[in-house]
Amino acid sequence: MTPYKMSELHSRCMPNYQNWSADYYRTLLKSKNSIFHIEEFGFGFARFSKDEGEIIMIMIDPSFRHKGRGTLLLKKLLDDLKSIGCKKIFLEVGSNNEGAIALYKKNNFEKIGERKEYYSLKTGGKLNALVFQKVL
Repeated sequence: MTPYKMSELHSRCMPNYQNWSADYYRTLLKSKNSIFHIEEFGFGFARFSKDEGEIIMIMIDPSFRHKGRGTLLLKKLLDDLKSIGCKKIFLEVGSNNEGAIALYKKNNFEKIGERKEYYSLKTGGKLNALVFQKVL
């Protein structure tokens, strides 16, 4: 999947949010503290610093959802983060993203907080983020 296709998928999966450009994805793919798992149906992205990791996003093409693909990408990211010595994994997820929240809870992430008005929407509105953690 090219950076252009990643940007396009991001836009389709999150139409109410600001999109990340192909150039931004190109930069992230080169970063030394980024981990990507890219498949034909989507991608997962995490980053790390010392013994902590952060799941940044898991994007699944809408036509491939509800087939275990999000779980697959999440497990690959977690395995990589664990293998490089991460002991805690964090993530933020939109408070209205029921599918992602269910995925993280199913995989033993614990809600540890909430960030008020964290995400900026294209409409100018704001959305709260739930903060989750998993101890490896």
